[in-house]
Amino acid sequence: MDKTTLTRAVFDRLKAEFGAFCFVKDVRQKLTRNGSDELLETCLKELLKDEGINTYNLRSTFVRRRLHHKKILLVLDDVDNFITAEGLIKASAWFGEGSRLIITSRDIQMLNNTSASTTYRVLNGIPAMPFISLV
Repeated sequence: MDKTTLTRAVFDRLKAEFGAFCFVKDVRQKLTRNGSDELLETCLKELLKDEGINTYNLRSTFVRRRLHHKKILLVLDDVDNFITAEGLIKASAWFGEGSRLIITSRDIQMLNNTSASTTYRVLNGIPAMPFISLV
């Protein structure tokens, strides 16, 4: 089982416990093709169920308040950039109590360098037991 399949299974298992959720696969490719603003905009539209929202709205306390009142599950698959990962971790502070941000990466060192509270390692398709027990 590859990391995306495993992560999607965890997401599908957990999403019912959250008021808003979003799964974005191939983040590395999306950032290369479209940039971070489009990725952020996609996440905001999905999490807030608001097609009219854009990245400029993040400056608005109204949008931040909306995020803060939601228990959010955000999964970003295949992140390869430290600055992106760290920025997303910091942005998750805008989410409501009990929210979770799951970031997958092929680069364990990049994840270890972030301020992530917990990391799990999957080797040769064999996931760490705490992570797989969520499935």
